[in-house]
Amino acid sequence: MVKTQPQGDLSEFVGKHIIYTYANGWQYEYYFRNENCGDYRIHNGVVGKRWTTVQRYMPVNLGHGIYKVAWTEPTGSVVSLDINFKERWLHGFFGLAQWLVKSPEVGTVHQNAHLKNIREHRDKGPLYPLLVNFDFAEITYLEDRGIDNDDVINCEVDELPDGYWDRRN
Repeated sequence: MVKTQPQGDLSEFVGKHIIYTYANGWQYEYYFRNENCGDYRIHNGVVGKRWTTVQRYMPVNLGHGIYKVAWTEPTGSVVSLDINFKERWLHGFFGLAQWLVKSPEVGTVHQNAHLKNIREHRDKGPLYPLLVNFDFAEITYLEDRGIDNDDVINCEVDELPDGYWDRRN
């Protein structure tokens, strides 16, 4: 442990469900289901309508109410989010694999149900150059849904009720 490293308490992080909008207008949703994995759904953007459940990640409490979560995806893409729930912002970095940018229809599905096909496309490539997004986002909706709640992100974007993405609190 580094002398100045903050405590590893993730209690304010686990169970949170957020909807956030990047400065470029792309809208995402994330549920931090437990200390090891989360679920997300993408409303729009290059890979809009993509969603996944029980995606393994690495979270850390950076202190001062800020958390970082990072993961790699079966697509070959990489993601890192720095999140401030109190001030309701996050900073995201993601690098989308080149094959996914060229053929987004392969990945704009429920990832868990299509892993074999996704991995085949990933292995064919190309992975590089990554399409990089490095931007701030506003958290427009925030709630606590508890740990391991399978009802939070459980359907495709097109199955959501009207106004779902417009909710604010």
